[in-house]
Amino acid sequence: MKIKRYGTAAIAAVLMLCTLQPVVAQNTSTTTPPGQERREERAEVREEQRGKLEAKRQENIRRYFNQAITRLESQLTKLQTLTTRIETRITALDTQGKSTTEAKAFLTKAKIASQKGKDDIAAARTALEAMLTSETPKEAFQYVKTAIRRVATDVKDAHSNLVKAITKIIGLRVGQPEGNSQAPTSTGTTTTNN
Repeated sequence: MKIKRYGTAAIAAVLMLCTLQPVVAQNTSTTTPPGQERREERAEVREEQRGKLEAKRQENIRRYFNQAITRLESQLTKLQTLTTRIETRITALDTQGKSTTEAKAFLTKAKIASQKGKDDIAAARTALEAMLTSETPKEAFQYVKTAIRRVATDVKDAHSNLVKAITKIIGLRVGQPEGNSQAPTSTGTTTTNN
């Protein structure tokens, strides 16, 4: 009988194979299915992006609102200055005994429209804060847009009433006698081309 000689490397390999423990198969029903972790990661990323988008959307809405309100408040301030000037002119005409009842009526309407515009601005500011914390911001934003349109309409009404008041006092000149209430006319010559 012949004895084969194995090298130390072969013996070490055989011993290593003998000492290895058998691998127990994992139960796949308790672990997540393949790809589930990736889907969960993507869902988390999407939620994070939605949060960033919502914050950006709120910032844009606030900026739009503030720009619109700033313009409308500026217009209301200018109308208030014009109202004060017209009141001064009406007072001067009243001291001369001129009839300014129609101009006063239009001026009163303009003041009411201006005050309504200021009240609508305050209501819109309150609605903005409620909208930004609302569960349905789209509907609340529509409400804010409607409020801004109401303010713009109020500004237009105030302006048109001031224009009407001015037209009523234009013919009434301060320092002019009652009988001569027409504006001076020019006596320039006109030429016609034949």
